[in-house]
Amino acid sequence: MQLLHLHAHATDNILSRKRRMSSPLATTSSSRLHSISTFLANDELIEIIPNFTYDKQFGMISRLVGPFSAGVRTNVPLWLALTLHRKGLAKIIPPSWMDIDVLSRVLQHDNESSSFSPELPYNYVEISREILKCCFTTIHPQVKMLLNDIRTIRLDKIRKNLHTLSEVNLRGTAGGNEEVPMIDVTNIGSMEMHVIRPFLTQVFRDHLELLRRKKEQEPSGGRRDVEEVRQVRSSGNNLRRFRNDMEE
Repeated sequence: MQLLHLHAHATDNILSRKRRMSSPLATTSSSRLHSISTFLANDELIEIIPNFTYDKQFGMISRLVGPFSAGVRTNVPLWLALTLHRKGLAKIIPPSWMDIDVLSRVLQHDNESSSFSPELPYNYVEISREILKCCFTTIHPQVKMLLNDIRTIRLDKIRKNLHTLSEVNLRGTAGGNEEVPMIDVTNIGSMEMHVIRPFLTQVFRDHLELLRRKKEQEPSGGRRDVEEVRQVRSSGNNLRRFRNDMEE
């Protein structure tokens, strides 16, 4: 009965949160994007060892879970694994990518290469954060240190790439013909994507506006429109604010 009550309560919560996610604010608010990312990550499958037996399946919105046998490993959504763990009904088995050897390998790759390691899942920040909060007494402290180092290195790499991209674009706006560099974001994580999304959205919006003005403006012997200068400076200010946010 307790498990069925948990299922009904969780279903109501998911439907309520999905309705809130459909709000237009979900596409504009940075904090809302982080909340949505965490919510989606909670649907990822995690292995647990239950200490109870329940011989029936019950349906979630996206899948069926169960049956459960005491001592037998099974996969459930992360949110259910966390709930069962907190109630003392199951033990969470951390995913293989949270192993110290794997994280050390990822850290070395991201530190030495311009690309991002493919060994981490898209929602690695959200998943690991929830598991560490729930199972901090059973997970080696080095795991948290390695995850923090990986995130720091990745954000620093993104910041440097965006700095290079911004400088080249601003020089191009000033009249140069320098080729715009390509930035590889393959295997980037969701949280990192949300960090840079507001900056990139504004920069590309400004860039498209400048291109539109250039097409409309007649040749003026090298004289630049005052409004164009203001938009270029605005892009530079956005970059400086982005750097400050990343360094905090």
